[in-house]
Amino acid sequence: MKELCKTLFCMLFVSSSMAAYAYDFEVGGLCYNITSEKKKLVEVTYQSKFSEENYQSEIISVPKRVTYNDSTYHVIGVGEFAFVGCAKLDSVALGDSVFSIGDYAFANCSRLRAVKFSSSLRSIGTCAFTGCTSLQTLKVPTSVIKIGNAAFSECSHLAEISLSGSVNYIGDYLFGGCGRLHTVNIPEDVSYIGMEAFSGCKSLRSVKIPEGVTSIGDYAFSSCAGMKRVELPSTIKYIGNYAYNACSKLDSIAIDEGVTHIGDYAFHGCHKLKKIVSKNLEAPVCYGNTFIDVDQDECLVSVPEGAGQAYKSAAQWGNFSNIKESSFDDEDDEEDY
Repeated sequence: MKELCKTLFCMLFVSSSMAAYAYDFEVGGLCYNITSEKKKLVEVTYQSKFSEENYQSEIISVPKRVTYNDSTYHVIGVGEFAFVGCAKLDSVALGDSVFSIGDYAFANCSRLRAVKFSSSLRSIGTCAFTGCTSLQTLKVPTSVIKIGNAAFSECSHLAEISLSGSVNYIGDYLFGGCGRLHTVNIPEDVSYIGMEAFSGCKSLRSVKIPEGVTSIGDYAFSSCAGMKRVELPSTIKYIGNYAYNACSKLDSIAIDEGVTHIGDYAFHGCHKLKKIVSKNLEAPVCYGNTFIDVDQDECLVSVPEGAGQAYKSAAQWGNFSNIKESSFDDEDDEEDY
C-alpha cells in the first residue's frame, strides 16, 4: 500500500507539473488560487511543487479571508500539495472557513507536530498527512464526513487519534504504518474498514469495532503485533484475506452470528490463538489457509448449542480437535469478552 501513495503522487505530480509555479496571487506569505471569482473563493496552494522550494515557515496560520486588489476572498480550502515536503513546518492552524484539505496537502512534513483543524472542515484528502512523522495526537472535528485513503499513513509517532461520528468508512491504508498508534475510536456510522487500514499498527492491543460495520478489508489489521483480542459485532458479514495476518500475540477471537465468510490466511501467523468464539449456528465459510499456523489441537472453538456437529463437518472448522457447544450465558464463556 505504500506504493499506492507513491503512484498517486506521481500521477498527480505529472498531471499538474505544467503549473509547478502557478498561483493567482500571494498575500501574507501564502499563495492562493481563485476557485470562484464570482463568489470570491480561494484555496491555499504551493509556492513550488518541488519540496525544497516550498514554504519555509515553521508556523502557518491559514486565515478566513484575504484581500487582494481591493477584493476580499473567502479561504475555503487547502489545495493538493499545498505544503508538501515543508521540512521546517512545526504547526498549522486552519481558519474556520476552510472546508477541505486536498490530496498530499501536508505530505512528508516531517517536523509537523500540531494541527488545529477548522470547525467547518468537511473532507481530508488522499495521503493528506502521510509521512508526518512528528505528529503524536490528532482530533478530527465532528464536521468531517470524508477522509481519503492513506490520509494518516506512515505517521510513525502518531499514538492517538479521535475521529468524528460523521465519518462513515475507514479508508484503505488510512493508518497503515502508524507503529505507535495505541488508541483510536471508530465512529458509530462506519460501515466498513478498508484494506490495510491498520496494517503495521504494532502498538494496538484491541480495537472496538462498532455495530454497523459489515466488512473488514484484506490485510486490515495485518502485522498488528500487539493485538491480543478481537471482538466483532453482529453486523460483520465478511472478514477479508489476511485480515489479522501476523498478529503474533492474538489469543482470542469473538465472532458474532452475522459472520458468513472468513478470508484466506485471515489468521495466518496467529501462533498464540487459544480461543475462538463463534455465535453463528452455521459455520462461516473458510478457506484452506484461513487458520494456518493456529494450533488446531490446542485452540478451543466455542459454538452455539446444537451447532457442534455442523462445525465438525465444515471445511477447515473440522480440523479443530476441541469444538465445544455453549449457551454463551456462562461467565466462564464470556469472561474474556
